Amino acid sequence: MKLGVVSNASWLSACEATGVEFVPLPSPVMPRGNLYAADLGSRVAAGKRVYEMLRRESVDALLDIGGWGLTFVEGAGGLSDLKLTHEAVGVPLVSFFVDPIRTSFQGLPWEITWKILASPTWTKVVWDAGLAKELTAFGVGNVRHLAPAAPAFEGVKEPSRHAATNGEVLFIGDACAGRSVPLGMCDASFDWVSRIGVSVRSECADQAFFDIYHGLYQVAPAPGAADAPGSSATRCEAYFRTKELYAAQLSLHQRDRFVIWLKRQLGDRFRIVGNGWDRAYGLTSDPAPADPDSFVRMVRAASINLGLIEGDTESALNMRHFEIAGAGGFLLAYDHAELGHCFRVGEECESFHDEQSLLAKIERHVGNPDRRGAMARAGQQRVLSDHQYRHRLDALIDVGAFAPAHREESGAAVRADPPTGRPGQVGPAGDQSQCGRDRTLSLAGRSEGPGLADRVGPRNVGRESPDKLLVLLNPGTFTRNYLTDMVTAARRLGISTHTIEMGEVWTHLASGYRPDSRQLAALIERERVKAVIGCCANGLLDWDSSEDSEGRLVPFFASLGLTHLMWWTDHPQWAVERTALNPEVQVAFRSPACHTFVKSEVAALEIREVLGWPSVHALPVAEDVDRLAPVRDVTPDYDVVAIVGSPPALEPGLEKLVKSDDPDEEAIAEVITGIVKAKLSAIWSARAPERVRHHLAAFGEAWIAAQLDQPKVGSYRLMHRLREEYPAAVAWLRSDYAVYFDAAFAMWDFGRWQRTFILAYLSRYFRVGVFGSDWSSLGLGKSPRIEHEEQPSVYARGRVALTVSQAGDEEGISHKPFQIAASGVAMAHIDRAGLSDCFEPGVEVETFLTPREARDSVGALLEDPDRRSAMAAAARARVCRDHTWDVRLPQLLAAAGVEFSGVLSASSEPVEGVAPRVDRFSTASFPGPLVPSERSG
Repeated sequence: MKLGVVSNASWLSACEATGVEFVPLPSPVMPRGNLYAADLGSRVAAGKRVYEMLRRESVDALLDIGGWGLTFVEGAGGLSDLKLTHEAVGVPLVSFFVDPIRTSFQGLPWEITWKILASPTWTKVVWDAGLAKELTAFGVGNVRHLAPAAPAFEGVKEPSRHAATNGEVLFIGDACAGRSVPLGMCDASFDWVSRIGVSVRSECADQAFFDIYHGLYQVAPAPGAADAPGSSATRCEAYFRTKELYAAQLSLHQRDRFVIWLKRQLGDRFRIVGNGWDRAYGLTSDPAPADPDSFVRMVRAASINLGLIEGDTESALNMRHFEIAGAGGFLLAYDHAELGHCFRVGEECESFHDEQSLLAKIERHVGNPDRRGAMARAGQQRVLSDHQYRHRLDALIDVGAFAPAHREESGAAVRADPPTGRPGQVGPAGDQSQCGRDRTLSLAGRSEGPGLADRVGPRNVGRESPDKLLVLLNPGTFTRNYLTDMVTAARRLGISTHTIEMGEVWTHLASGYRPDSRQLAALIERERVKAVIGCCANGLLDWDSSEDSEGRLVPFFASLGLTHLMWWTDHPQWAVERTALNPEVQVAFRSPACHTFVKSEVAALEIREVLGWPSVHALPVAEDVDRLAPVRDVTPDYDVVAIVGSPPALEPGLEKLVKSDDPDEEAIAEVITGIVKAKLSAIWSARAPERVRHHLAAFGEAWIAAQLDQPKVGSYRLMHRLREEYPAAVAWLRSDYAVYFDAAFAMWDFGRWQRTFILAYLSRYFRVGVFGSDWSSLGLGKSPRIEHEEQPSVYARGRVALTVSQAGDEEGISHKPFQIAASGVAMAHIDRAGLSDCFEPGVEVETFLTPREARDSVGALLEDPDRRSAMAAAARARVCRDHTWDVRLPQLLAAAGVEFSGVLSASSEPVEGVAPRVDRFSTASFPGPLVPSERSG
């Protein structure tokens, strides 16, 4: 059996421990660090990635936590025709829920959540028997009950000695007062129901809210077997909304009340670790554990650890019970329904039921370390033998959860308890969003090693490198495509890879917790990582930095002796909201271990000289020609097609000129010159000291004149040539990089007008289609973002594909010409320095510089179909030969001085028989903790 495991470290570890073959799969993007808030769009985007991966690597079932693997793929009707990804692939999905359904799908409208719950191929495994009963009664099929589990703590290598004699009583967890947030979202008229429910439960602890709501107080008719599927959706939503009020108040009843009371009784002997206690109740508390090792140390050092129950849980236990016992701590737990099913009370843990019994049990056990030690060791052994995720995976296999699912008959909940002697319980803190319970995270890394080359191509079979390349994968699609293509190329070249999902790292950083650098360092040593590659500054300061002997900052990877390669598809001084210009980041980029890659030599020169980064290289981008291949079944319906991600912007003064049959180049230059002069003058006046303003004014005039005279030369190269004539101005500009880059941005106006102007001008003579953004103001259509794999189909709609470089690409070329050429469409490209190094003008690409030249070039291509076909074929062949990632990756590594032993150089000829891209990545889960900083409703 092979499972597709969605973004969960504990399930990955469980598969490894049980010998189940698995494929790591991506999860939806996490809005605001909360994966439960994933909306329809992010679930559709993730579904597309999962679907493409599973088309190439089959699995028998999908497994996730909290419904993270519930994604969608678009049918022929687009967003109006969605299908569940697992059903489209034809495999069952098993989701293990440790939070309520409404919490787990808070990013989706209830109507959608209710509809998808009816999926007969989706098994919903819930941690609490009461929830299983509710869902089944409301007509949801394939519901099973399985207790939670504990993570495999990597820091626990030996049985607990538990000799703590400090008398400390410890509670780790956030205040539940934030559970009052949903009150404003629920029907306030039903608030009395929730209050009465808590009152009834205080006298009869085994009364479930479902029975109180539908039976005892008959707030609404109970659902019945005769109900049509989905007919109870409205009543079900009202019920669950009211239960949110109930859960908020029940949290106070069976959890927070004991913390408040015990702090007043024990004072400093009682230590609270978690967030929100000061705001909610005026209680002092310590920050949440920074990582799993810190959690283990805290638990083992305390004499007594409290296990309390949140209001979402009516009969089961929280994850924290199993985490405490699994770490080797002495557990004193609230007497809850399933406590005795999971632990032998009095032997493996101790229990209490009210304030008086709590205090009595504390006083009894604090003074008896031998007894506490024996119980802690027994509790730890129980978790290690019965209550880890590998045991839950065994249970799911035993009950056939991964077999093709069927819709259950309505009635009592189907309970899938573990086999006798293996009762269940909850999982790791790091596996849930901020809506989840108190948790910690264990690290589980995966990598693809030797042997993978056999599956992706024959080039280097038997010559895999023993060292690995660590790839930091971005969330999203654009730059991520380049990185995943590099992974595929690395495998074809025999380079083993290991990947980390940076989206997970950023989510945890946004929650206020630093990643555990020690765990990542251990992973790097274990996996024999030799170099790191990522996009932009990713990974530069995401893990702990250090200082050298002179107090200078040393980035994390550099401190381990690794070469860090950073690939930029845009200019570092402008991309990602200018984060590369942050002073702290500037110091990091100057590390000799950090290598920056940009698209042109002038851009590299500019960064080396202005910012002082020592290792900056110029290297064009590349493409995976298997992913972008010609589409033959599309009939062109446009003369000219362009994919543009930005809206049109026609500078004032150019509106009349664009309507001319032969736009006056001098008139255009006059308009743009006026705009640039005004911007530079404003910068000099506002930013420069009085003593250099006249030097800057004179230099600005010369700079503009040089740009007009040499339009294909980058503005920094022109400034460099003017430094002897204007030494004071150039020296001052280079001394203040913030001012220089603002001035350079103004100079980019000499190219900024071209894209909008030329496309608008051509539309007067040809049928022009612009895709990727809204150009309806110019009558050129309105299109959504074009995904990477959709480009060949879009370009095929035009007889000619046209691309005008963005303003910042004064020299060099972007990704567009490689994508057009790979798509097999004839291309017209604005003439730029560096274009002829990649494509032969007149043979593989048609070039132009002015609007009229663009019109003539396009017209000539449209009149000659044979030449268009020959040009398209030649450009495609050039990409296959010189511009694939199989060629570019070795160039990139060589520029940074990185060598992988046993790896052949990239062939200069197309590789015959290379299999299509295998989109399976060895994803290392986030190396650090996720201990929620706040509870959200």
